[in-house]
Amino acid sequence: MNLTSWEQRWAAEVGAALLPPETLGGIRRELDLGAALGERIRRGGRALALGLRLALWLVWLAPLWRQGRPLTFGALSPAEREALLEALLDSPIYAVRELVMLLKMFFCLAFLGDVEVLRRLGCYDLAGPATPPVPLPGEHR
Repeated sequence: MNLTSWEQRWAAEVGAALLPPETLGGIRRELDLGAALGERIRRGGRALALGLRLALWLVWLAPLWRQGRPLTFGALSPAEREALLEALLDSPIYAVRELVMLLKMFFCLAFLGDVEVLRRLGCYDLAGPATPPVPLPGEHR
């Protein structure tokens, strides 16, 4: 299952709202969260792919169903995006809260799992040259 190019763009915008580019002194600027989500959906199992995709659509269309505004997430100002995400994370509907939390956790894990981010943070003695990622079981490189 693959994300479309416009879903990847949506993911990049939602990711930027959850983890602004200036996070930790601008470390996140170079990380493409849309591509990271697309890759996880492509390589992950069907249940994970379905959950992440559903969460992305839920957030992207939230101004329509949550606020009754004929807009998508992309048309909101940065302050409105932040307020909407906060409202979704505080929703009385369990499934809404958890789907948005799944997306938020994914973006945080993608950010903190990036070797360059870890290197810039001084983690794990990564000051030397980058090492290639370890292949997943069943994956050939």
